[in-house]
Amino acid sequence: MNIKTTLNVSMVVLCLLLPRPVFSVAAAPQGGDSAVLQVRGGQKQVRPTFAAGTFYPADREALDETIKTLLTKDKPLGIRNTRAIVVPHAGYVYSGEVAAQSFREVGKDFRRVFLIASNHSGKVDLRGISIPAVTHYAIPGTEIPLSSVADEIMKQDFAGSIPEAHTMHMLEIELPFLYHLNGYPDQPGFSIIPIIVGIMDPQMIKRFATLLGDYQDDNTLFVFSIDLSHFYPEAKADELDRYAIESVMSRDAQAVLGAVTDGNQVLATLIEMAQINNWQPSFLMHRTSGYASSNKASVVGYTSIVFHDPLSLNDGEKKTLLDYARNVVSMAAAHGEAPALSPQVIAAYPLFNVQRASFVTLKKNGALRGCIGNLFPQGSLHEAVKSGAFNAALNDHRFKPVTTDELKDIKISISILDYPQRVVVSDPKEYLTLLEPLKDGVIIKYNGKSSTYLPQVWEDITQPNQFLGSLCEKQGSPAHCWQDKEARLFKYKASVFGEE
Repeated sequence: MNIKTTLNVSMVVLCLLLPRPVFSVAAAPQGGDSAVLQVRGGQKQVRPTFAAGTFYPADREALDETIKTLLTKDKPLGIRNTRAIVVPHAGYVYSGEVAAQSFREVGKDFRRVFLIASNHSGKVDLRGISIPAVTHYAIPGTEIPLSSVADEIMKQDFAGSIPEAHTMHMLEIELPFLYHLNGYPDQPGFSIIPIIVGIMDPQMIKRFATLLGDYQDDNTLFVFSIDLSHFYPEAKADELDRYAIESVMSRDAQAVLGAVTDGNQVLATLIEMAQINNWQPSFLMHRTSGYASSNKASVVGYTSIVFHDPLSLNDGEKKTLLDYARNVVSMAAAHGEAPALSPQVIAAYPLFNVQRASFVTLKKNGALRGCIGNLFPQGSLHEAVKSGAFNAALNDHRFKPVTTDELKDIKISISILDYPQRVVVSDPKEYLTLLEPLKDGVIIKYNGKSSTYLPQVWEDITQPNQFLGSLCEKQGSPAHCWQDKEARLFKYKASVFGEE
């Protein structure tokens, strides 16, 4: 399922000339370098398997073969610098393929893994978080050690250890994937911090997210184990799951707290971490249990989403996309057709399959000749480039269609957009200081209407209050609509590269 927003419009725009986003990676705290395996001390205590034989195979060889099959069914996209993943935790027959989508994008250099899920035990009234008082988690064939970081986190006033909260499957079921990625060593080359999350208010969620963010480094992975809606008919489940996924993708912690999942507070923690560390999300898959069971009357929803450093292409990838865009423009001018990118090129550059919105801009002798794209992903990146190039050549209403005689004088650039991010404020006047002129494109949603200005509009409307007022009027709303607390504001940036 492609995640499409309610603002599903094709845009004709000026080119985007934006610098790449700047990001930083937090250093590991006093606990030490996570590249050195840190394990919990004390007398050995092993949490036994609770889900082996039911949620996944109990036999080591059968489990290894199952994981290998799931991970090799599709090729990874090659997303770089994956920091956190969202994965489901149902039985592998129902959600294993969805989980594998995220695990494929995990690098093999992780040494420390935070496993985070919500409390599923009706016997436990958990407020805050719980970490088990054990030294290892058992899975068929091995025992995964806990990190000494677990003891550091236990010092927090909202942390405790409630054994009953750790008797279920939500964290355990992710371990065989991690062990497989680790290469099945006799002694696992990574340690874990298993965390069960209970009731948390927004302030505690922010504290928890900030705490976790302090441990972010190149050898640390965060695994957020979440299932979406439970036991709705397929059509209703799709509707509820779409809301939850769009809330995560737009990094809207307030919205996700109103979603129908089994761990809204867990997802809100992830969103807060993404805000702190400037992670971007990439949606990979959505599916329900009905896919495996054929029971569409009562299903459970699953999704895979990867959070990573801002998406960047290497020089080879950029050149290949630009060459493809030129081929599309040339074929559009000559024959009115848009050729598909060859399977061989897609196989060589799997990142082109990531879901992204983009704009393709044409300039003739330095002057704008066409520019069309979308604000929200409608499919893969290479499909977005194909659509943008074709429509910029033939369907920009401001210009006549491009002719073959013009091709030699046209230069092409591509703008890849990140997923629009919800800007959450306590007072709408804060928008005036949170937006970056010439860098942020802006969307306002108000009373069922939507409007957008792209970053270059700041060149003509330089004052934030006038910018937002004009954007309100563009959708037919009062100029002060952005000050209404019912208004929702989103911003987005772009990575731009071109033949020039």
